[in-house]
Parts: sequence; structure tokens; C-alpha cells
Amino acid sequence: MLRATELALFLGGSYLLGSVPFAYLISKWVKGIDIRKVGSRNPGAANVIAQVGKGAGAVVTVLDMSKGLVPVLFARSLGLPLWAAGLAGVSAVVGHCWPVFLRFDGGEGMNTAMGALLALVPLEFFVVLSAGVVVGFLSGLLRLKGWFGSKVNFGASVGFPLLFGLLFLLRRPLPIVLTVVLLVAVLALRQVQVAGTHSRDF
Repeated sequence: MLRATELALFLGGSYLLGSVPFAYLISKWVKGIDIRKVGSRNPGAANVIAQVGKGAGAVVTVLDMSKGLVPVLFARSLGLPLWAAGLAGVSAVVGHCWPVFLRFDGGEGMNTAMGALLALVPLEFFVVLSAGVVVGFLSGLLRLKGWFGSKVNFGASVGFPLLFGLLFLLRRPLPIVLTVVLLVAVLALRQVQVAGTHSRDF
């Protein structure tokens, strides 16, 4: 039986891992810049690609995904219930969006959420990722403007409904469905918060 104190410690550790600002650290190390003060001012992979380079951006992408992947896999390896593993992934995404190490102003969490989904539902993850990439690419070709003009946002707007459809079609357990609901809620909240201040990317 998982005790409340053990769960709190585990989720706190997941949050702290999610709070590690890889985009900020790598940008400082590689180019000596504060990624929060250049470009879109978003401490995330897309801004690192634009301001530092594709190689650094790729490293940040992998590391940010690992922040969501590792806590979920670790929870499962310890034999923790599925709902606890899901909350670990959500906690990591919250850490990325509101990191204690950057005064609670971080990125938008998509890569970290993708890492959590990869650990929880790998089959659905790859199907949705493929669909999101295709739709995002088409949005660029069609030159769509506004919020949907972002390839990532447009892909996500199609990818998440598809993900929910797959979860129900494959009859995934309720804890997984609820985890995805929480992930979407966190990502949406952060998107709205960022849109209310200044334009950013994921």
C-alpha cells in the first residue's frame, strides 16, 4: 500500500526533475545567452533551435522528454499503481511549466508531456505523433495564421482528440485516461497563461 508521505515525496521528486531547466542551462553553456531574453523568450527546445542551433535544440528535446519519461518508468519499475505513475508524469510537466529553479516561469511542457505519454502508452504515442507531424506540416504548407499557425499547436489540436479516441477504442484503464486529461489541462492552462503575457512557442 502506497503511503501518502511516500507518494508526496515521489511526486515532489518528479516535480523537481521536471523543473530542471535544460534549455536555459544548455543555452548558457553553448552560447552564453539567457534563452529567456532572446527570440520567443521561451525556455524550450524550439527557441533553443532558433537561437542556439539544431544540435543544441535536439539535445534539449531529448532531455525535456526524459523529464516526463523517467518518473513514469521509475514508478512502474517500483511496482507503484498506474495512477501514481500517471501523477508522476503530470508532476514533471507541472515542474517544466512552473519550475522552482526559474522562479516558476518555464516552458509550455509539450516535450515533457510527450515523454510521459511515451512511457504510459507507447503505441498510441507513436500513432498520434505521426499524425501530429503530418498535420503540423500541412498547416505550414497552408500558411494558417494565428494560434493554429503554430505547427506544434495545430498538430496538438488534432493529436490529442485522436489520442483520446485511441484510448477509448483500445479500452485503456481509467487511470491512463485521467492522466491524459490532467496533462491536457496543464498544457492548456500554461498555453493560456503564456498567451496572456507574450507570444511563445513550445
